[in-house]
Amino acid sequence: MVDACILGQLQALASAATPRPSPKSPATLSRDAASCPRAQTKEIELLRAEIAAGRPTLALNAHNGSQWCVVTGYDPEVLGKVKDEDSPPGLICRSCYDDSNAEYCRTPCFPWEIRAIRKTSDPIPREDAVRNSLQRAVELIGTPAAEVTGGGGWFWHYKDEYSLGLAAYDAWAADLEDEAGIEALEPEHFMTYWQSCAYLYDQLHDSRRAAAEYLRRVGPVFGARPKKLLDEAADLTDGLVDLLTAGFPCFPFLAGGYRHDNGWYTTGEEHEDFRGHRIPAHAPEWPAEVRRGAVDLLQKAREKEEAILKLLGQGLNAPS
Repeated sequence: MVDACILGQLQALASAATPRPSPKSPATLSRDAASCPRAQTKEIELLRAEIAAGRPTLALNAHNGSQWCVVTGYDPEVLGKVKDEDSPPGLICRSCYDDSNAEYCRTPCFPWEIRAIRKTSDPIPREDAVRNSLQRAVELIGTPAAEVTGGGGWFWHYKDEYSLGLAAYDAWAADLEDEAGIEALEPEHFMTYWQSCAYLYDQLHDSRRAAAEYLRRVGPVFGARPKKLLDEAADLTDGLVDLLTAGFPCFPFLAGGYRHDNGWYTTGEEHEDFRGHRIPAHAPEWPAEVRRGAVDLLQKAREKEEAILKLLGQGLNAPS
């Protein structure tokens, strides 16, 4: 019936393409991630060993379904001694969601997935690293679909591949246009579908904000001609961010918050004043007329994304 698209390109520029560690993404150049699927003895042993060696670990779903964090320590009186999986496990962490003046916080439950970082090769020159990251972004945005593998393999039970890049915009818009299918959803399934779309949109906006900053930061690595093209791509990405910022009411979270039986939740309280808008948006319902506006918004965003992709390709091929 209705499938919420997994926008694989969301991390293309902001995360998978960024050659520096980030709490939001486990992807770093010249490194490999080993992951474990839930709170078990081997995971606790791995955490203890990594912290003892002075290596913080990355954790997925440490606070809710959307938040990564860096585990920097643990309470030895608690870790491994909590019988209830949903009880605080004694892990101490920091995340990019923390207030800059906040103390280190404790995860309310054991992360869904942890990743230990290992060095697999010597660092490569910065220009090569940046070029590789941009090339990877271009490849992801231009690839229509990919197979579900790795840490996201649980999604295979619902769909064995996901849409990528420009094709993801098309698939998402087509999905939202299926009014008969959406109306046929049971109330709890509609709520899950709605909140999934809101979450994906929030991630799309977040990644494009980071993408514009990244393009401007790495432009000086190249010669005059490539830098000019990358700066133009950054300007276009800023325009995309403006469009997505104003479009948040088309993809609102549920007012007052939402909690799924699997533990994934939103608070309904997190806001940011950004470019004259209070984001993300929250609403008590997501009616058909708003979803139709969302389709139009995605089509406009796709057009901008396609222009950005063209400039990135030109920048990579331009002589320095």
